Amino acid sequence: MYDEEYSNFKKPTLVQPFQIKNDTLSFEYSIPSYADSEHILYTKRKVHLKDIKEFIKDVNVIFIANPKSVKETRTTKNTKGETLESTESFTYMFFTELRKDSYDAYTLRQQMLDAFTKAGYKITSEDWYN
Repeated sequence: MYDEEYSNFKKPTLVQPFQIKNDTLSFEYSIPSYADSEHILYTKRKVHLKDIKEFIKDVNVIFIANPKSVKETRTTKNTKGETLESTESFTYMFFTELRKDSYDAYTLRQQMLDAFTKAGYKITSEDWYN
């Protein structure tokens, strides 16, 4: 998910790979807590494909969707796996946490646009910044 240049950062671990189920794109990742080394933060994002409008990159590859259509659930667990806290929020940005190999705009960008078109969805991709 990250290039070598991010080697000094805490990197996420993929818990549930990207999947589409019942017309909903979702994935989940975990990352060690910056505040407490005994805690792990789990983030799950999901969005209906019909709500996605754009596919962009600004360091992170992002799907831009309709307002409040991206559901993000953040759960803090201890090292035993016990849930300590869980919150839900809604936004319009579906951060993929993908930063690796995203310099090749044509491959990832065009393949994603083609896949959405083939599935019957029209999305755009105006911005692609490294």
